[in-house]
Amino acid sequence: MNAVEYPSIWYLIGENSSVVVPKRTLDQASIDVLHQLAFPVGSQTWPLQISVWDYQAARTAWLWRKYWFLMALGNISGVGVLLWVLHLWLTTNEKIGVVWGWILASFAVVLVLAAQLWYFPLRYATSSRNWRTAKAMALSGRGIYLETSYVGHFTAWKSFFWFEEIGRVFLLYLDAEHRYIVSKRYLSPEQQVELRGYLKNLKRR
Repeated sequence: MNAVEYPSIWYLIGENSSVVVPKRTLDQASIDVLHQLAFPVGSQTWPLQISVWDYQAARTAWLWRKYWFLMALGNISGVGVLLWVLHLWLTTNEKIGVVWGWILASFAVVLVLAAQLWYFPLRYATSSRNWRTAKAMALSGRGIYLETSYVGHFTAWKSFFWFEEIGRVFLLYLDAEHRYIVSKRYLSPEQQVELRGYLKNLKRR
């Protein structure tokens, strides 16, 4: 189901069990055989990296598609509150302290309205460096393989919960909260067709 190669160990995960294999217990021939079995993909790879713009676009589009009514209601309500606060601020004859209170209230409303623009870049910037680093990707009928300078990771298609194609990315769900983000800008039209072919057989669980 899943295989992870670290510099000193293999971590292999089946449907009902898992095992850690120290590389020091294997000779090179055994390591080569295990590599072929654990990573059943071709030798052709292409680059993959998640940029802040890919992440921003994917997460924003996902929010609007899944919670469009709440997002629209929240934005309309926020704009209405902002206009009301600005109206009171511009027409009040209160003391300067009260005026500054209206200014701070306006700033708070704008900050909330713009949350979909600043929250995701902030979350991206504070995410794991390994997640953001450049990777190599390969596909096969068995699954998807991702490799960095430190670790190689194979995930079988049957491990995925569901997928979505949103704008500039593919979202591959391991469960409701965890997903792979595959940017289309690194894939040729032929590679996108190949990926869709593998994904179309996924069944929501």
